[in-house]
This record gives sequence, structure tokens and C-alpha cells, in this order.
Amino acid sequence: MVTCEEDVYALCAFANCTLNEKTKTANCPCYGISGESQARIDVAPDAQVQPASALCNAISDGSLWPGADAVSTYSRELKEENGIEFDDNGDMILTWECTTSPNEVRLVPNCMLAPCRVLEKPVTNDYFAGDATMECTCPLIQAEEVYGIYGGLKDPCVGPSWVNTAGPTLDIHAMNPVAVEMAWEEVAKEFNGKVGSAALTLSIN
Repeated sequence: MVTCEEDVYALCAFANCTLNEKTKTANCPCYGISGESQARIDVAPDAQVQPASALCNAISDGSLWPGADAVSTYSRELKEENGIEFDDNGDMILTWECTTSPNEVRLVPNCMLAPCRVLEKPVTNDYFAGDATMECTCPLIQAEEVYGIYGGLKDPCVGPSWVNTAGPTLDIHAMNPVAVEMAWEEVAKEFNGKVGSAALTLSIN
């Protein structure tokens, strides 16, 4: 992880998303926040920006995702409002534990470093607190048979719920460069279709 300072970043830790039909992506409503946040280097959509300083610069100058209003990164903002509890050491306590059916390939959204745009009107959802002012195009990644979710105001394991999932699920995804590349290709396809002439130059090595 590298810490970046942004005028606006998208916080999608508590996003409850809608699947896109033609690509393996989801539209995720996220908060628009200013200040410091953390970006994960090993899932960057461009291998040339994986050095820490290069990644922050690419986010700030818009070159990571041309046409985006912001990029999704991570911070501990709005944790308590969204149901996060902490142990005596100050570490977050797992809120939900979901399971998949035997032999099921379960895909879940993860928004780390996804491209985002400002919504015309803020949206609300009973899964997260307050208003979301951004919408991010997030890839779907494969979850394990049991996967955990931190935060969220209603059980995401019940019914067809598509909420942002990180933790060990993202760790395993990040260890597979081919899966990372394919995920961003799907995002580029979907996001470029939305922004029209603002094309993304995707250069994963």
C-alpha cells in the first residue's frame, strides 16, 4: 500500500453495487472524500505505475484512468457510521462472513483503483450510511468458499447482494497477474463505453 493525497478520492469500502450485463464489472456508488488515502500497488492497472510514487502521480494527474473524475482508494473514513467495530488493539472486527455453495464460482466486486465519475445526484442505500456522490466501475473478482466483509448496515450474505469485498479475497486476486489484467480489461471496456471519446490507454506488462 502507498499513501496518496488527493483533492477527491472515491471511498467504496461500503458500496452495494449493480452488475453490468455485458462485462464482468459492477457499478458501485461510493463516497467522494478529500485527503489522504491508501492505494494498493500490486493491483495497479498499469505495470509502469507500480512504483509507489508513480502510482500516486498517475492518480493525481489523471493518467491512470483518463476521463475519470476520481479513482477508488481506501481510508478509514466513515467506519463507525457504517457498522465497523474495533477490538482492544484497534483492529477492525469482521462484520459478516459469507459462504458460497459447493463448486460455485462466486464473483464479487472490488473497487481498489477503479475509475469513478461524479453522480448527477447523490444516491442512498440501506447498506451504507449517508450519500454516495461518486459511481465507480469495479471489476468482479473470484471469492473463496468462505469470505469476510468488514462493515455494512445489513447482511450482504442474504439474497443477490453485490457489495465491495476486499481482505483475503483481494489478496488472493492480487497474486494472480493474469486475473488482475483480465479484470482491468473488463473495466476498460465498460468505462470507455460510458465516457465516449475519453479513451483509456491500458498498458499492462
